[in-house]
Amino acid sequence: MLLPMQQPTGVEITMQRLSENCATKASIACILGYGVGVAFGIFFGGNTWTDPSKAPSLRETWIEMRGQMRTYGKNFASIGLMFAGTECALETLRAKSDWRKGTMTGAIIGGVLGLRAGIKPAILGAAAFSAFSTVIDYYLR
Repeated sequence: MLLPMQQPTGVEITMQRLSENCATKASIACILGYGVGVAFGIFFGGNTWTDPSKAPSLRETWIEMRGQMRTYGKNFASIGLMFAGTECALETLRAKSDWRKGTMTGAIIGGVLGLRAGIKPAILGAAAFSAFSTVIDYYLR
């Protein structure tokens, strides 16, 4: 016995189109990346002491942690935005969604991030980021 399939409503169609939009995907990755960066900042922020002879006060620890939270948050947000935007653009240009998309995106983003330090770091960054993206895609699919 087969059940009849319901037609999607206008709201469901709108939500589906919105979730497939490249700008939406990139924005969500940016926001979530900022959240992950803030979590890393909380974890690593209070661990830097300038004077090992005295323990820092709670206020000094919070100021250091807040700065680390902002720094990590911005870095993770920018990487998330670049990665999701590039991945979506590649998927649109290639009209395919396969494992190569993540690998190529990782190579592009790793190369761009490493290019600030020179050609050799750009090549190494592209190779490392593409390998990492490929491994993550393999385990998540």
